[in-house]
Amino acid sequence: MLPAGKVKEESVVVLDANSLGGGTEDVAKGGTVGNGSLLRRPQAWELMLTGITATILAISFAVRASQLPKTPYCGFKAITGKPCPGCGLTRSFCAISHGRLGKAWDYNPFGFPLYVLTAFFMVFPWVNRLWMGLGRGIQRTRIAVWLPVTLVAAMWIYGTVRLLTGGGPPAH
Repeated sequence: MLPAGKVKEESVVVLDANSLGGGTEDVAKGGTVGNGSLLRRPQAWELMLTGITATILAISFAVRASQLPKTPYCGFKAITGKPCPGCGLTRSFCAISHGRLGKAWDYNPFGFPLYVLTAFFMVFPWVNRLWMGLGRGIQRTRIAVWLPVTLVAAMWIYGTVRLLTGGGPPAH
């Protein structure tokens, strides 16, 4: 038995909302402790990320690739007459949304991983609330940094090869 006022050190565990992954403001607002809180107010970046990616995907569902204007939106292509690494991505997204996977590949094969990444970023803020630790795992592996950078680098390499070999997305 310990004298009054003394605490056995190895038996003391201090837990607060911050050590469990949530902020103290979550608990104060009536939410649950941890990143899984569905009750906290969404942050501005979460709403922006969801809104932008949802808009991109909604447009790709609403418009068929064949309905896009014939004029190039790409400044590089308008100046040089050659396709840039990203040429065909808009048409690729539209084709994926309409189930025309072969056409999507012909327009730009990087449409597939970028489409998946866009869909992931649309739901990430909300999925992160349900599964505590998902955001921390992504931060720990830094996948949110190296995956998009790797995709863009690979797309530029592909675009350079396509440019040197005279290839490009099919005519509209």
